[in-house]
Amino acid sequence: MGFALAVPFAALVGPAQVAGRVLEFTVLQRFHPLLSARLAAMAHPLGAVAIGLVGAPAAAAFAVLHGAGNGILTIAIGTLPLLLSAAQGYGGRPGVADGASAPGAGGFALPVRLGLG
Repeated sequence: MGFALAVPFAALVGPAQVAGRVLEFTVLQRFHPLLSARLAAMAHPLGAVAIGLVGAPAAAAFAVLHGAGNGILTIAIGTLPLLLSAAQGYGGRPGVADGASAPGAGGFALPVRLGLG
């Protein structure tokens, strides 16, 4: 597939991410969050299988499945840890606290790393 044909297919990923999130907030909210995570995790491999079996004509399907799965997964990643563990003390856990402090800590560390501070 040439560049001129690949670009429009790649442009489908962003709108598919938005569509996946809309699907999550409308239809999938009625189901257990694990279903959303499973569907999201299966979307990319299904698109890859389509490309493997059909070839370039399945590029649009791959882009849409990849984008929708990624869009749903961004929501599931934020909800599943709390769902699967006790809510008491969740924010103080090392992984959660580290992730929450990472942007600020990185902002202070970067100038030092670059020799600017």
